[in-house]
Amino acid sequence: RRFAAIYGRAGRIVGVLGFNRPRHVMRYRALIEQGASFDEALAAEF
Repeated sequence: RRFAAIYGRAGRIVGVLGFNRPRHVMRYRALIEQGASFDEALAAEF
């Protein structure tokens, strides 16, 4: 099984939890550092 879950607050992505999805987690972490919106994170192509 594999999944990645993102968490948001005030319209921004603030956390990511992944299981067997290291690439997704690293990319979402980069979006967190950039201050990406939750909508931008959902639209990201991985």
